[in-house]
Amino acid sequence: MDALPNPPGDGHTALSSREYAVLAMVGLEGATAYELSLFSSSSKWGLLGYSRSALHAIPKRLDREGYLWSTVEKAEKSPSRRRYQLTETGVAAVRQWARSSPALPPVESELVARMLAWDTVRSDELLETLLRLRPDVERREAELKLAELNTNPVPHAELGRRLAIGLHRHLLDGYTRWLKDVERELRKMRRPKRGREA
Repeated sequence: MDALPNPPGDGHTALSSREYAVLAMVGLEGATAYELSLFSSSSKWGLLGYSRSALHAIPKRLDREGYLWSTVEKAEKSPSRRRYQLTETGVAAVRQWARSSPALPPVESELVARMLAWDTVRSDELLETLLRLRPDVERREAELKLAELNTNPVPHAELGRRLAIGLHRHLLDGYTRWLKDVERELRKMRRPKRGREA
């Protein structure tokens, strides 16, 4: 579907990576606010951890700023839904962003901080807490399998979806391997706890 003409917004506001992601999710086919909110679930996309509230608020802001254009779809047996389309400015913005060099995400992980605190607790205590991640990893892997069952009728969009799911799977595989390394190393040692008990 072609992009709609630009509405009154100037479309010159600096965008965040999350706002660019929303433009990409809307795409040339458009999306309703409800469809965008589904991207907060791994079973739908297998990648994005955005909250549903954010995925309702961000497109409204992009609509006001001229990157999106919205209409209200009415249905007889369900509540009306707002459908978003990219404007010409929105298409230009997301294309420019997609052609730019991506930044490697920073490792701002709680797991890194916990590794730095390893000498404040016994190794068996640390290991016990870290291994609690395994059920979460297994749950997300199951969600990815469900995501793989979904298909997008637009070939290019489907390819992008599958590659995004593949990235998420590689990340989960990395966590699985890392937990195995942690378990092996911490079982080798029995470092006494330093300092006073909490």
